[in-house]
Amino acid sequence: MKYKGFSVVQFSDSLVKSKGLVKIAIDSVNWWTFYKNKEANWIEFYPFSEYHGGGPPYIINISSSDFEPWIEDNKDFVNSVRELIKAKV
Repeated sequence: MKYKGFSVVQFSDSLVKSKGLVKIAIDSVNWWTFYKNKEANWIEFYPFSEYHGGGPPYIINISSSDFEPWIEDNKDFVNSVRELIKAKV
């Protein structure tokens, strides 16, 4: 699925391996994990964090955007993605 043109998929360890993602930071307040590879920056997040165990994690490819400015410009991305997921069901 797409959020403002950015690809969003359900997170998996196999995705991390296949894309060569390297974990670079964790935001323990928002439950976000930041990854990067040669091509892009990625953010793992939990759009249904109120579910038992935090719900299924998702990951968004934010292209070559820097993390902090992208998040500042897309403050509501978690809720927006949540609505996209619910619409698919």
